[in-house]
Amino acid sequence: LPKYYSFLEDKIRETAKNYITRGKIEIYLYIKKKEAPRSMRAKVAEIKSSPAWKRIQLEDTKALRQQFDLLPKQDIRQALLDEQYFLCAYCMRRIENEELHMNIEHWSPLSKDKDNALNYRNFLAVCKGGADIPGNTKRRVLCCDAEKLDTELTIDPQDQEMMSHIRYSKDGIILFHPTSPSGRWSAELIHTIEQDINQILQLDGRPNRTGGI
Repeated sequence: LPKYYSFLEDKIRETAKNYITRGKIEIYLYIKKKEAPRSMRAKVAEIKSSPAWKRIQLEDTKALRQQFDLLPKQDIRQALLDEQYFLCAYCMRRIENEELHMNIEHWSPLSKDKDNALNYRNFLAVCKGGADIPGNTKRRVLCCDAEKLDTELTIDPQDQEMMSHIRYSKDGIILFHPTSPSGRWSAELIHTIEQDINQILQLDGRPNRTGGI
């Protein structure tokens, strides 16, 4: 494998399948969720039994965020990183259990889904997506959660079958390439997933005027 995949270790290989075929490299991180940390389960039960939680309306993102911020973030980050082998759920970049180094992402946006705002199965560990890099913000190319914001996704790192069709070209471009585009994998669904990769998460960078990245 090329040098830039040397970070894949034995533990990662349990869930990240690797081989080269027809000029494409298949490397994917399927996330198998485990039980939420005990400290989180206790805090969620406390929050959901409170009058303040019951009064929150779906569109009140600020109030939902305030309740989410009451959760034991250190414990949650560690549990997510253990599940993901310390890799960003979207770009597979190395991340660490530090607030300035990673985010706890809501796969189904917090602003649109009160039922899952405190649901551990809806949480993913992701990198900062370039938002933490100093410099000209207008020229900065963001990715992952930093680019996605509150957009809903179709691509799901917890869907093992879906993730098994992720491919990398030799020059590092991420592709969604089902071996047989039929049945579940309609042309429309494939297009939607490709839009998630290229536009919503911007994992392949931003195209320039010449069609490059």
